[in-house]
Amino acid sequence: MGRLAVVVALATGVALAPTIADSLAVPSRESIKVTIDSPSVESARTKAERQEAERLAHIEAARVAAEQAAGEAAAVEAARIAAHPEATRGAASAVEWTTWVANSGGQDAVDACTGGLTRWFEPVDGKTYLPVHRECGGLPILDLQLGDRVLVDGATYVVTDARDVRKGDSYEAAAGLDGLVLVQTCYPTGGRMRLVALTPA
Repeated sequence: MGRLAVVVALATGVALAPTIADSLAVPSRESIKVTIDSPSVESARTKAERQEAERLAHIEAARVAAEQAAGEAAAVEAARIAAHPEATRGAASAVEWTTWVANSGGQDAVDACTGGLTRWFEPVDGKTYLPVHRECGGLPILDLQLGDRVLVDGATYVVTDARDVRKGDSYEAAAGLDGLVLVQTCYPTGGRMRLVALTPA
């Protein structure tokens, strides 16, 4: 546009046509902000947040389910052990022998070979006397040592004394053993028996 045209335009107040400079103008901050905060960008952000929340909820639900399953399994195992205590024999590493009192009486009750101890019909040297045949569950008695732990009907005892006696000896052969309960079984040969004294732990 010539100099004369510019002067005329200024003098008359006529607007000039847009120039190349006008078309290259830098966008304002307001227009940039509108672009960034457009609905499509906001929707993507909301979707990502929702997916993360769903993922965390799934992890928490799995954790709770695992804890419940473990608790139920433990309860079932505890009930099984309570119903069948004989199944726990030898299971506890801190206990050398786990047994139970199966019956009571004299030699006939011992010979019944129930797998457990017999509560003798009378005390021996003032102590509870629990004999059992070696082949009927009494073999561990031959290996018990001082300090070993024994579980009888769920109660824990410690071996505090032991003595070998001859078969057929009188009650006096057990006199003086340090303990409140005596368990007894026979050796396979030699005509001897082993008495082991137990004291509550």
